[in-house]
Amino acid sequence: MPGHSFGPDVRFHYLIHYIISGKGIFETDNLRYPLCQEQGFVI
Repeated sequence: MPGHSFGPDVRFHYLIHYIISGKGIFETDNLRYPLCQEQGFVI
């Protein structure tokens, strides 16, 4: 959803994200990573 954010938090597992459609931005430590359809990332 637009404007979604989470944290800070400690998790004891991995989260695998795969973008099926659309686009967004992953932001951490003042770094921004643009993401789009058919990309994935692990937290």
